[in-house]
Formats: sequence, structure tokens, C-alpha cells
Amino acid sequence: MRVFVTDEKINSETVTIDGSDALHLIRSLRLQRGEQIVVCDMRRREYICEAERITSDTVVARILQIRDSENEPPYHAVAYLALSKGDRFEFAIQKSVELGVAEIVPFESERTIVGAADAEKKQARRRKIAAEAASQCGRAIIPTVRDPIMYSDVVSELKESAGLRFICYEGDGTQPLPKLLGREDCPNVVAFAVGPEGGFSAREIDMAREAEIPLCGLGKRILRCETAPLYVLAALSYEFELMRHDASDASMDEK
Repeated sequence: MRVFVTDEKINSETVTIDGSDALHLIRSLRLQRGEQIVVCDMRRREYICEAERITSDTVVARILQIRDSENEPPYHAVAYLALSKGDRFEFAIQKSVELGVAEIVPFESERTIVGAADAEKKQARRRKIAAEAASQCGRAIIPTVRDPIMYSDVVSELKESAGLRFICYEGDGTQPLPKLLGREDCPNVVAFAVGPEGGFSAREIDMAREAEIPLCGLGKRILRCETAPLYVLAALSYEFELMRHDASDASMDEK
């Protein structure tokens, strides 16, 4: 069982869990005294706790152990995702969280065809999906889902980004993803943008080129807008988590 709490819920000996998380533990999971819970403080620390006191709407758990989480990537991944129809965007959020994204930034582009109705309700649901996915897959943080911005803002933010940044594009004049990832040691920040179902317009690509933001190709096949960010995040994990971690282990073994 994994839950997320803020600092004020943690003291030197216990953690207090309330609200919807407590109700889920009590009513859905039937938490009993003595059972263990993993509590995350949103700062990559995990508290191994034992349920000590359970009321109708609150759980107080005794801290048994505090440890740094090993479940977070060594980079901060920011995914700028063009808004898409139906459940495609929600799918992209859920799976991006599972694959290690730290921040999701929805945006509107020239070819975005999603209406503005119920914007607040949709945004609340997106954040709930991110929180549930983070709990399910063992993350130590709940990735941020920012309020939607415009494509021009995406270009401005990518231009100012100090880390590895690129825009995914299926047209000509791109650099292959392996080339971009292989240029440097693990970056502190990786920020990338994925376009809408109809792709970026020529004007939008010109804006990216004028801002000197690299255009990245994702292979010979055209990927759906909900698939492309997962492709990138999986490649990041492979390159900067799995491969380099294995290489480090091998180096230690040789010594």
C-alpha cells in the first residue's frame, strides 16, 4: 500500500493519513492495525510505516524506517503534450507517469480539436489519473500536470530550457532520437514536445527552427499522439537508467 502526504502530516514518530487516501485504505483496502504502508513525502523519500490507530476517516501510522527512493529516474522529464480527443490524453498521462515523467504540460496548437468545455473538471481528472498511476507503479512523487498553455509558450519554454530539449516531428530535417540521447551524460532535465493528431503545422515547425530547438525523428513509422511520448520516455529510461546503471555495475564488478 502506497500513499502520498505533505510534510505537515509527518512528525518524528508517526504519519497521519486523512482525506480520500485514508478512506481508500480503510474502506476499500480494509487496512488493519499492524499492516505496513509505504508513505511518500513528495521529496523522493519513503517512510515504511505500520498502521497504529484507525478511525472512520483517519489512519495514524508509526514510522519504522526512512529511506531514499530508488524508483525515480536520474533526470527530470518534462513532456509537452498537445491536447487530444477522448481518452487518448488520459492514456498518455497514465502511461507517461509509469515511464518516469516528472511534469506533463498540456498545450493547444493550430490543429488541436479538443473543445474548452468543462476545462476545470477535465484538469482535475487528469491530476487524479497521474496520482493514481504514481501510487500504482511505485513512484516517489506525484508528477505535476500543469494547466494547458499555447504552443507559442511551449516554444518559449523549450528555448529557455537548460537541459536536453527537442520537438518530435515526423517530417524532414530531423535528428534521430539515439543521436540526441547519446551526445552527453545523463542530463538534469529532458524536455520534449509531441504534437496533436494532425501533427504540427508548417508554421509551428518554422517557429521551432527559428528558436533553434532540435527536431527529433522517432523512426520510420508514424506514431499516434498518445504513443510518441511513451516511445521517448521508454528510450530515456533505457539510455539513462538501464544501460548506464548496468554499465556502472559492470565497472564495479571488474574492480
